[in-house]
Amino acid sequence: WDSAADSIPASIRNPVDDKLFGKLQNLAVSITDKFPRSKLQIELSKTRAEDWVNESIFLAKTVAYNNFELNNRDTLSREYEAKSQEVALRQLALAGYRLADYLVEVLK
Repeated sequence: WDSAADSIPASIRNPVDDKLFGKLQNLAVSITDKFPRSKLQIELSKTRAEDWVNESIFLAKTVAYNNFELNNRDTLSREYEAKSQEVALRQLALAGYRLADYLVEVLK
């Protein structure tokens, strides 16, 4: 789950220069294109942090830890990697939309 399940370069550094900012901007566009706000309305209707925590716990158990069926000797399958990347990017989209909604509300 580090670096959004290996879909985001681990080389992101601070401060962000113009070149890296452009890459991050392109990444944000690709994530929001893949997971538009309109497709996440049910999840976005949950506005309490407790709901988000429960959602994260559920995803950790069922996706990241594969319902606890992994052990230390398992090699992760391509299917697992693809699913974890998909879920991690979807969660990034949700986080961005939730942050934007929060800021709109607070800055009214």
